[in-house]
Amino acid sequence: MMSSAINITLIHGTKKHSVQVSPPTDTDDVASAHELQVCHLAQAAYQATEVPVHLQKLIFKGKSLSTDSQQSLESVGIRNGAKVMLIGKKSLEEDEHTKQITRITQEVGSTEKKQKDIEDEISGIEKGYLQADLIQDALKKLRKRLFACNEEFMKHLEKLDGMVMNDVHQSVKNKRKKTVDHIQGLLDKTDSLTNRIEHLQTRQDDR
Repeated sequence: MMSSAINITLIHGTKKHSVQVSPPTDTDDVASAHELQVCHLAQAAYQATEVPVHLQKLIFKGKSLSTDSQQSLESVGIRNGAKVMLIGKKSLEEDEHTKQITRITQEVGSTEKKQKDIEDEISGIEKGYLQADLIQDALKKLRKRLFACNEEFMKHLEKLDGMVMNDVHQSVKNKRKKTVDHIQGLLDKTDSLTNRIEHLQTRQDDR
């Protein structure tokens, strides 16, 4: 009985993927945990290509394999080093999620540039580059612009939080998480810049 992991070559279109097929470790099914099955191959193919299992067609030596089958790989002749063909495309839902996250990331980048410009202007005031009688008005405008950046960041977070991602590939979820973490870091930076503006305003009031 085949139980240890095997390596196969998965041919998907013009691409070849080196895929390791392993028995699952999070199952109560003793047989499933100790025997490599066609459904395990389908899951491994999903991780390698992002093609959902229900959209996959696996072909080995001209024969189509049922992706939800508990038939053992050994019984269908698939052993270490075998070549398996995959036919199928990523789901439209995953493609749309990826496109939406990419758009948001680009928009966040534009807002981040605005934030950087504000930071540079704050640094200039801190270094005494602006004449004293113009500082208070400049700080008010900077605070207003910073507030607008904060609002944009929050809107992007709301869009990301509103995405339903129950059945999408882990890589898409990771991409969203990375973008969320980046935005949260920018929000922290906004708080820091706000504190610097308040410090400058207090210093001006004390003069």
